[in-house]
Amino acid sequence: MSLRKVAAVGLIAVWASLLLWQARRLYLRPEVARVASAARLIPPGVSYYAVSRAGRRVGWAQSAVDTLPGSSGFRLTDRIVVELRALAASAGGELPSIGDSDAAAGGSSPDAGPDTSAAGGAPGTVEIRSEAQVGPTLALQWFRATSTGLLGGLSARGDVEGDSLLLLQATDSAGRGRGPVDTVRTHGPIVFENAVPLRVAAEERAGARDSLRVRVFDPLAMAPRTVTLRILERATRTYPDSADRDSVSGRWVAARLDTVRAWKVAREQGGLSLTSWVDEDGRILEADVGGLELRRTAFELAYYEFEALETERRARDAGARGGG
Repeated sequence: MSLRKVAAVGLIAVWASLLLWQARRLYLRPEVARVASAARLIPPGVSYYAVSRAGRRVGWAQSAVDTLPGSSGFRLTDRIVVELRALAASAGGELPSIGDSDAAAGGSSPDAGPDTSAAGGAPGTVEIRSEAQVGPTLALQWFRATSTGLLGGLSARGDVEGDSLLLLQATDSAGRGRGPVDTVRTHGPIVFENAVPLRVAAEERAGARDSLRVRVFDPLAMAPRTVTLRILERATRTYPDSADRDSVSGRWVAARLDTVRAWKVAREQGGLSLTSWVDEDGRILEADVGGLELRRTAFELAYYEFEALETERRARDAGARGGG
């Protein structure tokens, strides 16, 4: 073999080695390292949602993601205010011992801090808030959850100890423990329910995969479970990202639309398949949750539109009672 051929073969071998090294670095890295690297690209932000049931507005929701210093993780804050009747209907009319939510009168501003949650939302509504901290790989570290208008108010906290134990405790409105601590074995890191869309975005950023299995903590069942997520479609989606008042009706209307890349995700659990649209920043665009439909929209269309509808409803109810 001539010297030129030897050099050519050697060059090809070097290039092949470099390509194999790059492929190993990109695709054969441990899953934890891939997810952590991709999750660092997720930006902070706040999203707002209109909540409907069977095409009728029944509430609004807010979801915020804040990055922690030094790429040490994220703080997730979520809130949903929904009509009591709609929540009961979505649960099959089986909500236990629903308290007198009319006693929780007084609107609740979207800017109100966690210490005001005990005031509840508007009459006839249930308000659920959660706050969680997750690490660089989106594994749960702790969470706090509260609700008003249901069972007179519920609060709970969970703290991860090591990577296989979750300590759960009911709390009062001030966050103080009530009753014994329950210990749940997670058998490894778990993902908080509200961080699942972030995990989808991180996996897509790390290299598109058509399916993944995620070990999550279900705050309703207060137990871990494994869910399968499948990417059904990749497309662009549009949603209102600003609003203005209509000069004639005085109602809020969409003023500008934003178009983002998104993935249609099917979530398989317990023989059921739930679908949602998640954007590249890990924010839900559309989702159906237990019969409740969430659609991302501008703040004014989420909050003020529902407040106006609730004011009209209360006026009609008061008129009906007065006429009776």
